[in-house]
Parts: sequence; structure tokens; C-alpha cells
Amino acid sequence: MPLVILAVGCGIAYWTSINRERQRELAAAAVLQLVHDVCANASASLPMDPTAQTLEPQLRTELFKTCAAGAALNVQAVTGDVPNMGSAGGTATHHAMIRNGDDVLLILRVHFGGTGAMRILGFVKPPSA
Repeated sequence: MPLVILAVGCGIAYWTSINRERQRELAAAAVLQLVHDVCANASASLPMDPTAQTLEPQLRTELFKTCAAGAALNVQAVTGDVPNMGSAGGTATHHAMIRNGDDVLLILRVHFGGTGAMRILGFVKPPSA
């Protein structure tokens, strides 16, 4: 019986890790697509959370600055919120680092729901940006 419990526990842990990895990849792809949309059309709509609507003009400006990276642009999504950000705009499920090679250009705080809908809760400019 203990082996059955252990096997079930391992199965659940494996499924959870696969699901978390998939959500992380989907969040990174959604943010990268958003950046490409903004680069192609500066007036592209941003999926802002209602509590973060006042940040939209500044975010649009910062996203447009990342367009200079061109093809070198990539996004790394990490599960969880940006450390030390508090709960302004709610708690993010992921933070997505928009990068040009090793340089972090911008960090987006996003809530990525189970339906695949992404809402931007805020952003952070790295100290070097």
C-alpha cells in the first residue's frame, strides 16, 4: 500500500510540473507575440488589467523601445511575481523578462489564466535600463 501511495504522489507531482512548464511556455509566447504586435503596430491593444490602465502609455513606450532589438529579442517567463513588488494590481502568476541576449530590457508582471487569457498587471524596468 505505501508503494501505491508513493506512485500516485509521484504521478501527481510529475503532472503538476508538466502543467506548470506548459503554462510558463504559453506565457512567454504570449508576451513575445505582444511585443511583436506592438513593434508592427504601435497602436496595438495591450491586455491591461483594469487596475493597471494608468500604466498603459508608459508601458507602450517601453515596449516600443524593445523593438530595436529586432530578431535578437526573446522572452523568459518565470512562475511567480517579481520579488519585492508588493501586490499592486494584484498578484502576478508570472513575470516575463524581455531580453536582448543576456540583457534584460523590461519585466512584465502578468496574470496568465487557465483559459489562456493574459492580463498585464504592471512592469518593472531593470536598474540598467
